[in-house]
Amino acid sequence: MTMRASTKLRELLAAPGIVVAPGAGDGFCARLTEREGFGAVCVTGARAPR
Repeated sequence: MTMRASTKLRELLAAPGIVVAPGAGDGFCARLTEREGFGAVCVTGARAPR
């Protein structure tokens, strides 16, 4: 069974240290960030193409 994203985020934030969450403007960049091993990614509409 896979862990829900909200549960994973809570665990990341509760752990000691800093959570590095690079910004991604689209789903493709978010997948690349995940593939590179980051625990979180920041996605906002501000970086999305218009």
